[in-house]
Amino acid sequence: MISALKGDGVDDLRNYFLDSAKLKPWNYNKYTFTDQSFQIIIQQTVKANLLNNLPQEIPYLLNTFAEHIEKNNDGSLNIVVNVSCPSTRISRIVIGKQGERIKLIAQQAEQTMCKIFQTSVRLKIIVH
Repeated sequence: MISALKGDGVDDLRNYFLDSAKLKPWNYNKYTFTDQSFQIIIQQTVKANLLNNLPQEIPYLLNTFAEHIEKNNDGSLNIVVNVSCPSTRISRIVIGKQGERIKLIAQQAEQTMCKIFQTSVRLKIIVH
């Protein structure tokens, strides 16, 4: 029996895990952060920002595709992502009034990717 509130049994569980652990080599080197490709990370980042900024079920109807990824000499990235919408009505909702919503989504996705890739990122999202 274990109680996190009182701390009962926690030491027993910790000792069990330490005794069960076996030494073996790491599966990845220390510089590997993920086994996902650049393209998948970019698509998922844009999709996450669509989920955060669009109402109800709309983000689930959208497909994202990283069309162009270019690494510049200074290490920065130029990225173009296509977002395909099932109808023009939904594409208008995604773009927002005077393009404000898609600009916000692109800015948030850029900031996230700058942190992920640890370099400056210029992102363009094309909605069609």
